[in-house]
Amino acid sequence: MIDTRPVRAGLVATTLLLAGCAGAKPAGEPAGPSAPARFATPAALGDVPRAGDPHWTENREAQLKVLRPLVADPTADYAEAYMETDPAKISFSKGTPVIHVRAVAGTVADPHGTVERLIAAMPFPAMSDVRPLDDAPGGVAVRCGAATENLSDSHRSDPRETLTVCFWADSGSVGLYMHRVPGGADRRADFLAHYASVRPAG
Repeated sequence: MIDTRPVRAGLVATTLLLAGCAGAKPAGEPAGPSAPARFATPAALGDVPRAGDPHWTENREAQLKVLRPLVADPTADYAEAYMETDPAKISFSKGTPVIHVRAVAGTVADPHGTVERLIAAMPFPAMSDVRPLDDAPGGVAVRCGAATENLSDSHRSDPRETLTVCFWADSGSVGLYMHRVPGGADRRADFLAHYASVRPAG
């Protein structure tokens, strides 16, 4: 029997990083009307397939509770996990890429200020190199950094792993993006394409 504990341990560790988040400050009154945000659920983000099984997003409510107060008049939640779940396609010795996306739709009067409040409300351990994405589309505020997680995985000599974390806000949504790959490489360059897939224009 193939041991799937390393994959589950890594995903659980990623989601538990957010489980104890403090509440965010309430959003201010919107400056004016904006179109409601809409979210899409692509079959894959890049070459990482959607997990599908609700098991992989079972901790979503703790994270969404942090996001909801940051928008006025929330209209929709989004919580998806992307990872390979077919044991035949997983390298258990090296690990497997995992992407989590959490978002809430609503009116955001100040995207840049909202991103700062979101970062303050998400106490990731050992967060470093947090900086804006200069090539983000107009009206979209994005800051990405690196966080260290403990996989609690006895199969590895060093259970620590680094994941890329991006925080975004635009006029119609606020969200959190977490991307872990074996070896902990920085994946912030993937964010904008994945954001566009999840949060299509219009």
